[in-house]
Order: sequence, then C-alpha cells, then structure tokens
Amino acid sequence: MNKIFAGFDLGGTYLKYCLGTGEGGILYKNRLDSKASGSIEDIIEAFKTAYNDLKVQADRMKCEISSAGIGTPGAIDQEKGIVFGSTPNILTMKNYPLRARLSEEFQLRTAMDNDGNLAALAEAAAGAGKGHNSVLALTIGTGIGGGFVSNGKIFRGGHGSALEIGHTSIDYDGRLCGCGRRGCIEAYASGSALLKAANHGRISFDTPQEVFSSAKEGVNSAVKAVNDALNALSSGIANLLIAFDPGCVVIGGGVMPGYLDYWEELEQQVCDKVIDSLKGKAPILPAETGNDAGIIGAILLASESY
Repeated sequence: MNKIFAGFDLGGTYLKYCLGTGEGGILYKNRLDSKASGSIEDIIEAFKTAYNDLKVQADRMKCEISSAGIGTPGAIDQEKGIVFGSTPNILTMKNYPLRARLSEEFQLRTAMDNDGNLAALAEAAAGAGKGHNSVLALTIGTGIGGGFVSNGKIFRGGHGSALEIGHTSIDYDGRLCGCGRRGCIEAYASGSALLKAANHGRISFDTPQEVFSSAKEGVNSAVKAVNDALNALSSGIANLLIAFDPGCVVIGGGVMPGYLDYWEELEQQVCDKVIDSLKGKAPILPAETGNDAGIIGAILLASESY
C-alpha cells in the first residue's frame, strides 16, 4: 500500500486539509469551518471531521496515511507540542497540547509548526522561492504570518517565536492590534484590518477584495485603508530585509491577490525605506503555491518527521 501524508492548515476562518506526497504534491484537498471562534473542543471536532474525510479518500486511493503535519497560528514549543504566545485569531489555542491530542485522535505520528513557517517552506521548496538559498515569506489572510527558510531549513529562533511578522510594530502609538500591542502590521494590512478600516458610515464591504477594487474606483474609505495597509506592509518588509537579507521575499495568503494591483507601489515603498546596500537586491514575488501553501508545507513537515 502506497504511503501518503496528511496536511492541515488551521486558520481563523477555515481548516484546510489534504493528502499528499513526500515531495509536497497534493492528491486531495478540502476545507471546512475551523470553528476558531469556539471552544478548543469545537476546533478538535473540526480536525476529526477533516481527518475522517482524509481516511475515506486514502482508502479509495488504496493508500496508507503515514504521518500528519499541522500548521497553526502562534509560536510553537517544539518539545511540548503546544502553541504559546499570542494567538488573537484563535484565542483558545494558547498553551493547549494540540500535537499530542491530535496524535492521539489520529493514531499517527504528528508534527506541528507555525503556519507562516510552513508557507515559507512550501514556497522555498515548490513555489516562487525555489532556486533561492534563503526565502522570507509573508502570508496575508485574516491575520499576517511569516517564516524564513535558509538552505531548506526553517529558522525558528531561540524559543520558537521567530518571524511573528504580523506583530512587528511600525508605530507604537498606532492602531490597537488583537495581540494587545499597538501599531502591528497585522492591524493595518491583514484582511480583517482592511475591512475594519474601510467599513464605516454608509460604506459596507464584505471582502478585502472589494476594498481593493473600491480603492481603485476612488472610494475614500477604501483608498485610505489601502494606503495605510501599503505603508505598514512596506515598512515591515523593509525592516525584515535589513534584519535577514533574504534572497527573495514571497507574499502569499488569501488577501495577497488584492495587493497585485498595487505591487509596483509596494516595491517602490520598500525600496524607499530600506538601507542603500539592500535596495533592489531581494525581489518581492507573489507566491506560487497560493492558498495551498500551508497544506503543502504541512505535507513536507509530515514527511520530514516520518
């Protein structure tokens, strides 16, 4: 029986999941409501529903699921298998032993890492970062995550908290972020931030894409929201370029397509803000693995741990 791997990407809106190969190829994928606003048991039930679906699909393929990889917001204690630090979009996750619980539920060897790290791994191995020796990746969705991969290895820092890009502050007197700090990039450039900033008065947008489109049409609240987002995002990227000097920067996530119409402006703002020795050195690239980045990274993590 052929061995395949299960990958899960837990977000503030959806739990994405898949079956795939050790090289990151996707054989089957789906998604469901992550129940992130509910209790931890609600989230566990979502995982169980997803895994039951994967088992059915694996049986149809006459394959065996060898191990599972999980991506989740927040810093990960790799020894304990828990999420620690701030997880403002999934509050019940903090300090919960998710890896052990899901390993027990699935009866599988299970590995877990930050979702931004896994997206970076996917882009470095199979996406826009392929061929670069180091990749700085940002994922822009309900929140903002990120990761840094050098020579195929995830950089996690000394305590597992490296590259919490969304909570890098560019204005300590700025907007209040869900993490409790002020001026975080996530409070300006994430999908939820764009909607919050643009929706006031008689204006009401349902999706970040509507905000971007309306900004192009000159709707004032949308124009201001997008301009603030570009300023915050470019400031954050410039700071990260100075800190890491990556071979390239890759931007993905569900909100990334909205930024494509503003890509040249984003590149120019980054160039204006970065130090002279780094101007024009690291290209800023749209992600190629799209919304599959998290699950592809999870498959790669699972195969490494098997």
